[in-house]
Amino acid sequence: MMVCDTIEQWSDRVARIYGYRCAWPKCRSHFGLGAHHIYYRRYKVLWLVVENGVYLCARHHGLFHTIGSKSDRYRVAIRAIIGERRLAILASTFDEAYHHKDRKAESRSSEIDLGGPNGSYNLD
Repeated sequence: MMVCDTIEQWSDRVARIYGYRCAWPKCRSHFGLGAHHIYYRRYKVLWLVVENGVYLCARHHGLFHTIGSKSDRYRVAIRAIIGERRLAILASTFDEAYHHKDRKAESRSSEIDLGGPNGSYNLD
């Protein structure tokens, strides 16, 4: 996967992949274009990954935000635009990163007992 250094670089690379046209099937608009995160920006692990972007016109970008990423319509639309394989790779990367983070937090919490007598910390 290609990771960019800045959001501007990410947006430009996503635009180039789609030929500066809307990726929505049969649209190809040149109006109000912008890069859209498939996994939203709050998921930092995929924030600047080029494969996590799709280039959309204002109408279709707004539609994605209206229907919401948790809906079946969103998943069907994304599959139609980027394909099942790319979506599976993104989902796997996302799951692996966040499960790794959860496992790391679990191992740290098992090492530190915060319930010691008198509120003391037991680091043994």
